[in-house]
Amino acid sequence: MARLTSQRFVLSVASVLLLAVLLVLQVPRDFPTDTVISIPQGATFREAAEVLYQEHIIVSRTMLRIGVMLFGGASSIQAGEYFFDASVGVLGVARRLATGNHNLKTLRVLLPEGSSSKDMGEILSQTLSRIDADVFTSIARQYEGYLFP
Repeated sequence: MARLTSQRFVLSVASVLLLAVLLVLQVPRDFPTDTVISIPQGATFREAAEVLYQEHIIVSRTMLRIGVMLFGGASSIQAGEYFFDASVGVLGVARRLATGNHNLKTLRVLLPEGSSSKDMGEILSQTLSRIDADVFTSIARQYEGYLFP
């Protein structure tokens, strides 16, 4: 009887560990590649996890919490914009959040001297997908002539 109980215990522990490994390795089927996710400044761990869950970056908030604890604790999550160019498991996401690896690429943009704010908006929107030329122009118009020394 004792041997049967210990076998059940080992089987139960193995099952739980297998489930945990599967959750860690699982990537959402609709993981949004080539996307930028924003974690707001001052966001709690729960708020950051919810953003990642809603954006289909993670499948389990709990596994994210465990992963972040492994890489420095929930208080170590760094706010900012995170670029996901490929599917990443929850441990990879946790490591990036804890270490602040935003995976953002540096881009060079040439704004020729004498460009109007409208020209700048068009150039920037062609290079940076998150910039809307019309919004940029409406904001920058008041600084026309002051954007370059």
